[in-house]
Amino acid sequence: MQPHVLIFVDNKDLTNIIARHLDSQLPPEYRDRGVVRHYHSGMSEEYLRQTHEQFVKEDGLCRILVSTSGQSVGVDFPNVKIVCTAGLPTTIVDGLQRAGRAARSPGQTALFVVFFDEKVLHISEREFTGDVQDPDRPRTKLTSNSDYLERAPLSGVHLVQTESCLRKFFAEYLDDKSPEAMLCTARFCCDRHDDGFSLEAELPNWLYRGAEFISESGISKGTQARYRPKYERPALDRLLMDWVQNMVAEDRLLRAPYDILSLAQRDKIQRVPFKDISSPSTIRQLLDETEEWEKEWAGKIFQIIHDYEPVRTGKPPVTRRKK
Repeated sequence: MQPHVLIFVDNKDLTNIIARHLDSQLPPEYRDRGVVRHYHSGMSEEYLRQTHEQFVKEDGLCRILVSTSGQSVGVDFPNVKIVCTAGLPTTIVDGLQRAGRAARSPGQTALFVVFFDEKVLHISEREFTGDVQDPDRPRTKLTSNSDYLERAPLSGVHLVQTESCLRKFFAEYLDDKSPEAMLCTARFCCDRHDDGFSLEAELPNWLYRGAEFISESGISKGTQARYRPKYERPALDRLLMDWVQNMVAEDRLLRAPYDILSLAQRDKIQRVPFKDISSPSTIRQLLDETEEWEKEWAGKIFQIIHDYEPVRTGKPPVTRRKK
């Protein structure tokens, strides 16, 4: 059964746009029946009451609710299994408050997903202006015409760029040194651990990417496009991560890891089959990088990929390191 999903957005108009889009992706027999609804202060009291009623009932028709944060304050949404935020939260506290709308009963577990523009992964902390004591300061001084990337808060950028445990990240942000801050009672903590977590496995169905559904097997329905098997990816990612750390340590320009190879770029490389990476230029095109970036980094990444020899027998891969 479709779990209850609560999606937060910061713009009332977007609630309707996102809800309409999600509804259009449902099987024809479920469209326009209220499975997906939007929820904000511009709606009538009667609509808000009916929508809330249909969403909180275990057997209610509404299973996906797209809401503004302001309208949801003080409103109880039990039984929520997945909370999403469309865009970076303006503050980490706001993000945690949104995440806290799920798994309200003891013993429940839930999923919190942050959707963001991939360009955020390439923002450098050096680009931020304003009060250096404010961890949530926006990238630039805001105006009425400021776009999404200009409004990106420093804390939100750190949230999606960090490669450390997110529970640890939140504890450090809140200066929470209590043992409970790092306590995790769920099967998985976050996606920063090499513990077998798979977003697809936590969702009720395949991930939807553009015009294709990507199944758990890694085969795209319709095109039958193949991806690198999942069991091969962690070891390759570890090699790339180690290489990035070495490059950062040696870099005279003091560039950040994401200036060399970001988390999202590593993820892209992992997914591409070995046979499809034929040259450093292939890597540059895959990652949509510049020719200057290719000259400095692509050849080294290409060598790492081609030195990596996963065992193609269904067993965990092994790696060969140069001495």
